[in-house]
Amino acid sequence: MEFSRYQEACMHFLENLIQGLIEDFDLPKESVQIFPVLVKPDPEKKYTVREAMLLAQDRFWHIGIQITLVCKTCETDPVQPILINLGVKKDKNFFRLKTSSEKEPFKISEATPENLKFFYDDIFDLIKGYLGSSIHVLLENEHTVCRIGFQRDCE
Repeated sequence: MEFSRYQEACMHFLENLIQGLIEDFDLPKESVQIFPVLVKPDPEKKYTVREAMLLAQDRFWHIGIQITLVCKTCETDPVQPILINLGVKKDKNFFRLKTSSEKEPFKISEATPENLKFFYDDIFDLIKGYLGSSIHVLLENEHTVCRIGFQRDCE
């Protein structure tokens, strides 16, 4: 596969993955930012997937995703940014997708909601683990109607 087609395939995969993540977590689009992870990003710039993708020595295209969680009723730390480092590379008939966790890369044939559901669940678990006990404050706060954006069931 020629390099530009390889890059294009990985870019489209990541674009579909990020759009699916926004939909699966029920996130406001403005709460998700894309940035390069292998160089220092410009904090004033809004990156596209193409601009943020960087090829590393591990032959994965790396990209950073920041999800900003907002708790409108929390008195302290109402905004919590979550940073996720993703790596993707295309092998013959599938993509390998990895996070910064120690797990083996996921093998996914294409970026469809059905194929990515288990990956989104893994990202959700990473976020819950990162937030630790503070997730309970967000989830149990009686004053919050839709407690957090990526919680699927709102009252």
